[in-house]
This record gives sequence, C-alpha cells and structure tokens, in this order.
Amino acid sequence: MTSALIHLEAADDHVERLAHEQDPVRAVLELVWNGLDADAHRVEVELLRNEAGGVDGVVVTDDGHGMGPQDVEDDFRWIGGSWKRRSVRSRGEGRPLHGRSGQGRLRVFALGHEVRWTTTAADAAGRLTESTVTASSARRSDFSVTSRQVERGAPGTRVEARGRQGLNRLETDTARAAVTAALAPYLMSQGHVDVVYDGTRLVVADTVARDETIALRWEFGGQPHEAVLQVIEWKGRHRSLQLCDDEGVVVEEVETPVGRDFSYSAYVQWEHMPEHAGESVLAALGGQDTPLTPLLARVEAELERHFEGRRAQGREEAVQEWHQRGTHPYPGPARTAEEERARARFDAVAATVRQHVPRALKQQRLVLGLLADALARDPSGAARVVSELLDLPPAERQAVQDAASATGQEQSRPT
Repeated sequence: MTSALIHLEAADDHVERLAHEQDPVRAVLELVWNGLDADAHRVEVELLRNEAGGVDGVVVTDDGHGMGPQDVEDDFRWIGGSWKRRSVRSRGEGRPLHGRSGQGRLRVFALGHEVRWTTTAADAAGRLTESTVTASSARRSDFSVTSRQVERGAPGTRVEARGRQGLNRLETDTARAAVTAALAPYLMSQGHVDVVYDGTRLVVADTVARDETIALRWEFGGQPHEAVLQVIEWKGRHRSLQLCDDEGVVVEEVETPVGRDFSYSAYVQWEHMPEHAGESVLAALGGQDTPLTPLLARVEAELERHFEGRRAQGREEAVQEWHQRGTHPYPGPARTAEEERARARFDAVAATVRQHVPRALKQQRLVLGLLADALARDPSGAARVVSELLDLPPAERQAVQDAASATGQEQSRPT
C-alpha cells in the first residue's frame, strides 16, 4: 500500500470559486458526467439524509473504468490538466466526452465539507488497484491518497460528500427536472446507460410531452454554418437552453426569455460548440467576434416561431375541448360583432393558461366563467385578475398580459 499527499497547484480561494459551492445540482451533474465519461453503464445518485430527514450529503457511484494511481496523481494535482482535454472520446467505448477542463472534481465541495473518492481500476494485465482520496473544505487544495492492490472487486468509482447543510433542494422536482434536462440528449442516444437519481431511474421518455427537431443555418465570417435545434417539451415544469456538441453533450447552459408559458429544454447541437465554450456572455452583449451571436439570434427566432405555432395549436385544442365538455362560456355562434370580439379575447387569454384550468367539470365551468366575466368587465385589468385567480408564477403572468394586450391591439384595428 502506498500513501501520498497531493497538493493542487492552485490557491484555496481559486478552488472555492471553481467549486461553485452554492450550486449543488451542478455539482451532482458534474459527478454523473464523470462517471459517464468513464464509460459507466450505470450511475447512481444517493441523497444522504440525517435523522430529521434533511439532506446533508450525497453519494455518487458508477461502474466505469475507474482511476488508476497515475490517473489520480495527474487528475488531482492540476487544474486543466485532465486527459479529457486532449481527447474527444472516452477511452473504452468511444463515447462523446463531457468534462474536459479537469474542474469537475472540485465541485464536489458544493455537496459536503468532507469528501472521499474510492476508485478501482484495472491495469493492462488485469490487476486491480483501489485508490482512496480524501479532502476537506478546510484545505481544498490538499488531497490525501492511499493506493493498494486488491484481489477482488470491479472497476468503478464512489464519491461520498458529507456534512453540508442546505442540500434539500436536491430532492425537489425542480432538481430532478434540471438533471434530466441536462442529460436528456445523451441518455436518448446511449440507450445502454442508466442514471438513477434518489432511488428512481431517469427515463427521459416518461417526462417528454413533445419532441421536435429544427434545422439551423446561419453565416459567420462569410462562411455558412449548420446546426440542429432540438426542442423537448416536458410534462413537468422546467425551462432551459442548452448549448451542446453535435452528439448532444451539454457544453453550457444559457438563459432564454422565449416560451415563458411552456415547459421545455432547447438543445443547440453544433460540432464546433466546445471550441466556443463561455462565449455566450459575449454573444448576449452583441459581440461580433463569436459565431454564437448570429447563432443565438437564429435560435431565438426559431423558438419564437415554434412556440407561436404551439400556442395556436394549444388554443385550438383547448377551446375545442371546452366546447365539447360544455364549459365554454360562449356556446354556439356569436350573435354580434361585439360578442365575437369578446369570444376571441377570452379564447386567447384563457388558452394561454389552459394548463392551470381545473379538469373537474364544475370547477372548470366556474373558473372559465369567472375569466370571461373579468375580461368583459375590464379587459385592460383582466390579466391581473386572471393571474391572481389561478396563482400564476411571474413568467406566466407576463404571458397572460401579452395575450390580452395582443388581442386588444388586434381588435382595435379598423376593419
């Protein structure tokens, strides 16, 4: 057995910044990606709970190829020295790689003050070596390592982080949705891979309401470029825009103001995306030195077009269903031009919040009737009434306001 102390060549405060210690979901994702980059077929995320039921630690286990003693020495001594930076494919199965900067191991400090890696790897002759790495947030740059040969076992890595408060967000539906969204393209393309989160296997198909792919074409520097935009609408609540390589491995997540009334993830898949990691900030400022500026402008336009079509489709389907159920407050054909305008205004606003309208017949009739009355009494203030009645989140309140305003403008035009 051998023992050593590896000192990371970086200051503690720099390590702390790289760890993103206020973002435990991101830390869990990095550990999952580390396992997938090691050709794991199964990665399990276990949330550790204390006696009060609160989450105060995390264990991530994978059955990948593990790290040998030399890998441990290399990976824990340098930031940015990871072998992944010199590769685009995993060592064994040639899968697309996610992490290439060597910073993922630092983010584990977002999950615990005391951290332990236990990793087993086989050498060329098939001999197994188990290495244990321990570290503490008190000295983030120091990693204690012991290695020993073992007769039994299998390659793989277990990362255990304990002793940190404020991890309860990891057990929320929001956290699960974020993990699923980040991994979705990879899991859909790698059908032999399982990720288990807090005891439940992530099955992307179970959470997908709709999946559409859109071809993107744009120019930069006088050269044409092509990419793919995949838009997955979720059954639960989540919204994100992910910049990926051409195999769906996420390079960066950026904010998007588009489709605030939809639950979705949009994946921009472009083979050169890894070369432009971090340039989204420059693109948001209108920088002309990055191809992401025209690309993201194209993405926003396509998403606007996509969701406008989905809104029209949703309005038509919702209104048709309400008529069939007898809950629509305007049954039969319109008798006057004023009633026609009121009906159109109601359909536009009510269909925008259709997912919040109760399914029970009596409740649905009551809520739709109240919405129609509010719109008839005060169209300009109805958005506020609708939002309060249905307790809408801010993004959807704005969508209601937009729908009411658009309908009002449309109706005010001379015929």
